[in-house]
Parts: sequence; C-alpha cells; structure tokens
Amino acid sequence: MSNTSPVTRPAGGKSPLYPRGTTTLRLMAKHAFPENLAPAAPRWLRRHPWPLVVIAGAAAVTIWSGWVGIGLMCGFGPVNLLPGIGSGLHVNTVITLPVGMEAYAAYALYVWLASTEASDDTRKFARWSVIGALALGCAGQVSYHLLDSYHLTRPPAFVVVLVSCLPVFTLFLAAALVHMMHADARKAREEEAAEAARKQALAEARAQRGTGTPQRKRKASPPKRKTAAELPPASPEPSLPEPPAGEDAEESVPLSPREQILELIAGGMTPSAAGEAAGRSDSYGRQVWREHMKETHGEATA
Repeated sequence: MSNTSPVTRPAGGKSPLYPRGTTTLRLMAKHAFPENLAPAAPRWLRRHPWPLVVIAGAAAVTIWSGWVGIGLMCGFGPVNLLPGIGSGLHVNTVITLPVGMEAYAAYALYVWLASTEASDDTRKFARWSVIGALALGCAGQVSYHLLDSYHLTRPPAFVVVLVSCLPVFTLFLAAALVHMMHADARKAREEEAAEAARKQALAEARAQRGTGTPQRKRKASPPKRKTAAELPPASPEPSLPEPPAGEDAEESVPLSPREQILELIAGGMTPSAAGEAAGRSDSYGRQVWREHMKETHGEATA
C-alpha cells in the first residue's frame, strides 16, 4: 500500500521537496527521473574556479623546477649586476627562464583568446607565438628530465645555445606583441574619431539643409471614388482646365534606407559610414553597395 501521508513543512518555512530558487521543470524532472538529473554546481564554485588555481600551482612548481634545473646545467647562476659599487647586487639569473617564458606565454594566450582590441594579424602572431612558447617549454622540460635521469651534468652544446637564447627570444616576441597591441588600440581610436567627425558633419549638413533626411517626390493619391448611390444625376461633363505650367502635384516622402545609403555614397561617403549614417549597420551599407555594383555591371553587360 502506498504512503499517502501529507508532506509537512518544517519550522523554518522551507519545503524539503521544493527548495527555494528551483524551477518547476527542474522539480518535475527531479521527481520523475531522479537518476538522470545531475545536481547543479554551487554558485561559489561557478564564480570562483579554485580548481584552476590548484592545477596551476602544481604545474608552476614542476615547470619552475625544470627551468631552474636546466638553467643551472647551462651556466645560469648568481651574478653581481653592480660590481664595484659597495657590495654589489647579486641576482641568480636562473629565475629569468621560468619567469620570462611562462609570463609571455600567458600574455600571448590572453591576446589570442580574450582580447577584444587585437586585430586579426595580432591574434595570428599571438597564436603562433603561444604554440612556439609551448613547444620550447616542453623541449626544456624534456631536456632537463632526460639529462637528470641519465645523471648527466653537462648538456650538449646545442641545448646550451638554445637555452641561452631563450631570454632574448622572449624579449623580442613580447616587445613585438606589445607594439602590435598599441598600434591596434591607436587605430581603433582614430577610426572612432573619424566616424564621429563624419556623423557630426552629416548632422550639420542636414541641419543647414533643413530637411533632416533625404527625401523624394511622389504623386498625390487619387480621390476616393463614390458609389453609384452617391453619384449625382448624369450631366454633360465640363471641360477641365489645364493645370498651370510648372505646377507639380507632388509631395515629399522619406527615402528608403537603401536609397539613402546610395545617395550618401554618391556624396562621397564610404559604404560603411553611409550604412551607419542611414540608421543601419556598416555591413548593411557594404551589402547595398555590392548589390548596386552588381546591378550596374549587369546592365552594362546586357
């Protein structure tokens, strides 16, 4: 016999069957198919990905030890940077390998995947430099562990040459990437300023013209026809007077967005700027211009 006892609400006021913030569909799925519904991750876990910090910390220890080991084998070590000035400034240069290589790899990875100001060329440069940094990092780790496993303290000459050139190579890549990012930001600011200037000039021209938007003329709509019951008795039709010469029974109406864009392009604006000036996107302006060029070339060919 099934249990039909009613569900009681606890003293706190929260139902054990319907927790707060749970949607109706989720509740239905939970009670209909409890084995197929995975529990949602806690909010603190979604906002704070602490597992990534743990993984990165473990990887950093391993990478640091590998670079320090291969650096010591290749001649990196304590150096007095200020000889003859007091006691000098002693620095262990072996830390330049892990700091320089991994910091640049992380920055290039950000430019490649997350930057919103980088151009296509900058992203391509960052992508290939990330791949190169990853390959060099793997080669350095493998070289150190191979030498250590065979109990060798003197690496081959080509390993010493490669490891010695890594700081210079990293500095070159980092400087080039930073300059490309600054160039992209400067180009974006110049384009925004030019676009703002074009819009301001267009607004001033419309204000001086007094029309607001380009307009065209159309014929006035004909009068509404009367029914047979409303018509007066038939009578001889008087001759209609001729309209005065030069009188035009036309009124102005706004142009369509396509015609506005073509008119603005004819006035010297670019298709992208004309599309935005007409209240549409720059891609729509380029599309209208391409269609117009196809139609023009098609008529010329025919």
